[in-house]
Amino acid sequence: MWEQVPRTIAEAARSPLGIWALVIVALGLLGFAFFNEAPLEYRAGLFVFIFSGFGLFGWAASRVKPVADDPAPPLPPAAAPPTMPRVERADPDPPPAAARPETPEADALLKRADEDYLADRNDRARTAYAEARALYKQVGNRLGEAKVLIGLGDLEHKLGRNDEARAAYAEARMLFRQVGSRLGEANVLLGLGNIESKLGRNDRARAAYGEARTLYKQAGNRLGEANVLHGLGDLERKLGRNDQARTAYTEARTLYKQADKRLGEANALHGLGDLERKLGRDDEARTAYAEARTLFRQVEDRLGEANALSGLGHLESKLDRNDQALAAYAEARTLFRQVEDRQGEANVLTGLGHLERNLDRDDEARAAYAEARTLFRQVEDRLGEANALCGLGDLESTLGRNDQARTAYTEGRRLYRQVEDRLGEANVLHGLGDLERKLGRDDQARTAYTEARRLYRQVEDRLGEANVLFGLGKLEKQLGRAGAARRHLHQAAYLYEALDMADWQEEALEAAEGLGGGEDEPGGG
Repeated sequence: MWEQVPRTIAEAARSPLGIWALVIVALGLLGFAFFNEAPLEYRAGLFVFIFSGFGLFGWAASRVKPVADDPAPPLPPAAAPPTMPRVERADPDPPPAAARPETPEADALLKRADEDYLADRNDRARTAYAEARALYKQVGNRLGEAKVLIGLGDLEHKLGRNDEARAAYAEARMLFRQVGSRLGEANVLLGLGNIESKLGRNDRARAAYGEARTLYKQAGNRLGEANVLHGLGDLERKLGRNDQARTAYTEARTLYKQADKRLGEANALHGLGDLERKLGRDDEARTAYAEARTLFRQVEDRLGEANALSGLGHLESKLDRNDQALAAYAEARTLFRQVEDRQGEANVLTGLGHLERNLDRDDEARAAYAEARTLFRQVEDRLGEANALCGLGDLESTLGRNDQARTAYTEGRRLYRQVEDRLGEANVLHGLGDLERKLGRDDQARTAYTEARRLYRQVEDRLGEANVLFGLGKLEKQLGRAGAARRHLHQAAYLYEALDMADWQEEALEAAEGLGGGEDEPGGG
């Protein structure tokens, strides 16, 4: 921490408050030089004047934010976005008319439940689903009951209640099998794949997607197959398998076009925009978001348009095009409010918090995170709340408010664990590692980094692992362990290269070269 002192003094001396303090000290010293024979009372007054200048300068120094010794690595990918786009599903193939009793009241309840689900009226949606299911059961309409269970599974998935979602999907799958609906079963498998992908259970996700795709192909349903490919694209993007992700999104887009489903095509373009943004292909990302927005407008999907604008806001924020980012976020927030999507609005506020933090507008950042957290709580979105807490922890850590940072990280980690989000937990542990390293708590920093790396490996997140290795390299450098630092930094550079992140590969290699050719100092660490 002592290496921050010269930088802090220099920053304080450049601030308006620090300049006034130095002027006061200089005037006091001049007074001594010219009036060294003055009476004692006069010289005592000059002493007070000078010390008040030093006190003012100390206050200026206390307002200087701590600055990292090295540039921070790129942020790990956020935990799976809590806002889910509207998706058109393949209609389950109906059983013979004799097995399909007329149930207009239950059908109306199911429609209302779906509308409440899309509007984040979660308690009302759950009640309507339960009432519809009871009516379908009374008349033995298993297809209707299975549709209700898929809706319930989607609702519980959105709220991070993964065990409940899995149970609902499992019951739905059994009923679809009983009525011989392969498309219905495929829809269930698609939902299961999305859950496993979000939880970082990548092999299970791939298996579910594979089964779903086979069933859709057997039924000749291009819409369903496109939905699977979209999910696979999201999975491969998260894992840093960028070529495979691009292929999946492109194939999905082709199938959506063939099925004349502009909503699906727009969702695939949004995924492509997120991929290109992550890879630093900013023009391609902007083009994809713009095309997606056009299609969302054509099908009058304001939620999709809001999501595209939110992605554009993230892109402009990353490029330090702050006015454009603020404009995109403002438009997105307006649309989310129009469709009463508090979850989407909360996601925008989280992005705004990150932007305000980067602009050193700390009060605005804190307010945005707090408002986001309130909205996430209202819609029972623990994953979103955890994301807001993670951002708040990063803010407090940057400001040197270490207890508040640790509290935010700890609460965030607890929520990530509740929704079984290992990627989010890894991100929090990475932030905790940075905090403990900054405070000179070396053992705690190493423990946090090591645990974060283990989780990143479990979910096959190579960017997160690279960032942790970068942090471990800084820690070992701080402890005078040059050999260990160099190994970590070279490993980070290798992963950045594999992810096509040339700028960060260069940062890691330069940091390694800056260590010279020495090995670990005896007794270091």
